[in-house]
Amino acid sequence: MLRKIGTFIFAMILPGLVSAGHHEEGEALRPAAKSGQVIVAYSVPCVDPAAGVAILKELIAYESDAAPVDYSSVATIIDDETVGAVDVHTSNEAMQKAFAWQEQDEKWLGIQARALGICEADVNAIATAIHVAQ
Repeated sequence: MLRKIGTFIFAMILPGLVSAGHHEEGEALRPAAKSGQVIVAYSVPCVDPAAGVAILKELIAYESDAAPVDYSSVATIIDDETVGAVDVHTSNEAMQKAFAWQEQDEKWLGIQARALGICEADVNAIATAIHVAQ
């Protein structure tokens, strides 16, 4: 009886063990965005990129919970004196909704101000490039 139960449990677990990690080797990268999606790349001078990115990650976490429109975002270190972020929006309209929300959300603005303070930069130092995926 115990042998049958053990065989049954092994049979149930085996497929998961065999396929576990199959996606890790040789997984092809997907395109960064689909045609028509809008990619926004930001950069800002920063005297302490590690600290700047840490606050940007906090800002992105807040956005993912609070923004009324979904978009993906990632913080980046561009070089020894520059940090940034890359956002992907489903459309130009979705990007505009995200921008409008950011401009009026006090908590978002506060976190952004902290990031700029750590970087010793001001809002005018933020460079923005907007791309439309083809």
